[in-house]
Amino acid sequence: MKGLLIKDAYTMMKETKYFFILAVVMAFFQNDFLFSYIIVYAASLPIAALAYDERAKWDKMAETLPLTVGQIIGSKYIMGYVSVGIAMLLAISGKLLGSSFRAEDMVTMLIVVCIALAVQAFNMPLMFWIGVERGRLLFIALVVGAALAVSSIGQEIMASPVALNINFILFSAVGITIAVNIISFYVSRIAYYKKQR
Repeated sequence: MKGLLIKDAYTMMKETKYFFILAVVMAFFQNDFLFSYIIVYAASLPIAALAYDERAKWDKMAETLPLTVGQIIGSKYIMGYVSVGIAMLLAISGKLLGSSFRAEDMVTMLIVVCIALAVQAFNMPLMFWIGVERGRLLFIALVVGAALAVSSIGQEIMASPVALNINFILFSAVGITIAVNIISFYVSRIAYYKKQR
């Protein structure tokens, strides 16, 4: 597993270099949308690693190595979690640079992290099933659909006269995200296994 993560890190060096430059530049703008964008964009980095693997015919080489399907799939999920975690730390650092960090910002960022990881969870099985090239269009549709859904749910919550418990929303978001990622991992394993046969 460690070797797979190192392989992906080397392949993603160029992509992550631009990602860090983008994150540092966005930190100076102090815009909540841009901070959220950094986090959601980080969840798409495993897709770029998958695209490199497809072009290099990595799947054929992986069959000759003592790797399980779970390790191959799991490395991509771990890469997504680490990328989103780093993006969140960069966003928090950017907020602190602007001296505008509040407790509400942390809650918002945690919810954005949950959304980013949920989008990754829905997207990964598609990428393993139909491939990155064809899956990109579905990924764009998925992100647009998620953005519209979050926007309309957010408007409903804001318009609601009932006071909502932020802790309940946060714990629900974290619980749903964990459940969706566990299901996604097993669906990805099945999709990968069937694609290889």
